[in-house]
Amino acid sequence: MKMNAFWRVGALSILVGCSAESTERSTVAADAGRAVDAGRAVDVLRAEPDAPEPPDATPTPMDATPVADAAPPPVDQGRPPDVAAIDDTGPSGDGPAAPPSRPAPVECARPWGRPQDAGALGDPDLREASGLVGSRRDPRILWSHNDSGDSSRLFALRTDGARIARYFLLDVMARDFEDAASAPCPHQPGDCLWIADVGNNRLDRPEVVVYVVPEPELDPEREYPPQTSGPVLRLPVRWPGAPRNCEALVVAHDGSTFYLVEKAEGETASVHRHPGPMMDGVSAELVRVGDLRVPGPVVAGARLVTGASLHPLGRRLAVRTYGGVFEYFLDPEGGLDRLDLALAVSLTPAEAEFQGEAIGYGPNGDTLFTVSEDARAQGDRMLHRYTCTADD
Repeated sequence: MKMNAFWRVGALSILVGCSAESTERSTVAADAGRAVDAGRAVDVLRAEPDAPEPPDATPTPMDATPVADAAPPPVDQGRPPDVAAIDDTGPSGDGPAAPPSRPAPVECARPWGRPQDAGALGDPDLREASGLVGSRRDPRILWSHNDSGDSSRLFALRTDGARIARYFLLDVMARDFEDAASAPCPHQPGDCLWIADVGNNRLDRPEVVVYVVPEPELDPEREYPPQTSGPVLRLPVRWPGAPRNCEALVVAHDGSTFYLVEKAEGETASVHRHPGPMMDGVSAELVRVGDLRVPGPVVAGARLVTGASLHPLGRRLAVRTYGGVFEYFLDPEGGLDRLDLALAVSLTPAEAEFQGEAIGYGPNGDTLFTVSEDARAQGDRMLHRYTCTADD
C-alpha cells in the first residue's frame, strides 16, 4: 500500500480545535515529534502546498444549447462559458439509473480497521483535494473539491476513486474552498452539498462564505460532461472580533445550522456557529459556542484541524489534523453546541497522508474516507478507506 507520512496514535480522551495566531498556511515540521498523550514518537513531514493551475475547460448550464464553430468566452463572475447541452439520460434514455436501496446508517461498534487503498483518484484535475463528503442521494458516490486556485467546481467520484462528473457552481467565484458537507437543504426540500469557502491563511478576509447547492442526481456507472448547477444559496459570515483561518465545516444533521472550527496552532480551538436564520446573501456574525482540545503530537502544525465530517446519524464527528485522524463521540445532551464535552479517540490505527486534509464518512456511516492534497505531486493521489472491522 503506497502511502506517505503516516503514524499511529493511541486512544485519546481529548477534544479537537484551533487558535487564531497563524497568519500563513502552517506546515508540518520535518522532525520526529512526541505524542504527549500516547507517549509515542511520530514522524512528521513538512508539507508546503503549491496552488494548482486554473483549469483549462469549464462547463455549461444544464439548459444551455450547443455552440458550434465558436470559441467559448472567458469565465466571468463564476459563470462557465457555453460548451454543450447536457445529456442526463440513463441507458434507457429516461434519466439516470435509479440508485440502489440505501441501508439505514450505522455506527461502528468495533475498532476501525487499518486504512486501505480504495482506488486512485480518476480525475486528473482533482489535484489538491481539500474536502470530501459522501452523497446523501447515492451510497456509491463521493464529492470532493480542490483547494485555493481552482474554479468553483466540485468533483463527483465513485467510492473507488473513479471519475463521474465535474459540477460547477453557478455565479460563484471560488476563493479558497476548504471543506464540504452533505445535509438537508435549508431553503427547499431535498439534499444539498455545503461548500465552505472559508480559507484565510493571511487573515485578510473580513467575511467568508458557505455555499449550499442541491445535489444533482447522477449515475455512478457513467462519466458525464461538465455540468453547471442551478441557483446557489450564499451564506456569508463574519468572525466575531478579528478574522480567523478555518478549514473545517460541520453541518447540523437536519441542515438547520452549521459550525466552523478554526485552524491555528494550539491545544484548543474555537468553534463558532451560524446564529440563524440562514438567509441568501445576508451576512451574519458567527457565535462562539466553545473550544476544542486537539489531540496529537507536540510538533509544529500537527494539531491543525484541516477537515471534519459529521456521521449520518449525527452522534459522532470525524476530525482530520496533520497529526492524525480522530473520531469524537458527541455529548447526548449538548451535541455540536458542546463539543467540549465530546470524547475523542484516535482511529486504530490512525493515519495521515502527505498534506492530508480531506475526510468524510461514507454515505452509510460504516466507512470513512481520507485523501491527500498531494499539492507537490508526490504521487499520493490514492483514496483511502477505513472500514468498521476489528479483523483488518
